[in-house]
Amino acid sequence: MNIPELSKQLRELSEDYSNQRIALNEYRLKRKYLLDEIDQRLNNQNCGNLPKGTEKVEECDDVDRDNQ
Repeated sequence: MNIPELSKQLRELSEDYSNQRIALNEYRLKRKYLLDEIDQRLNNQNCGNLPKGTEKVEECDDVDRDNQ
């Protein structure tokens, strides 16, 4: 998946949360995944360090990881 597509998904996710179509926890998990993917593509770095109290997300059902 390219950066413009990830950016589009991030905008759609924000809109879904703003319109109360998804819960805060789901929004945060998916946002983190998308931002990590964008960071990986722009900076070629994998965000392995998680903030204290944050669990690693192995998979988000609605975010397509296979079309990279």
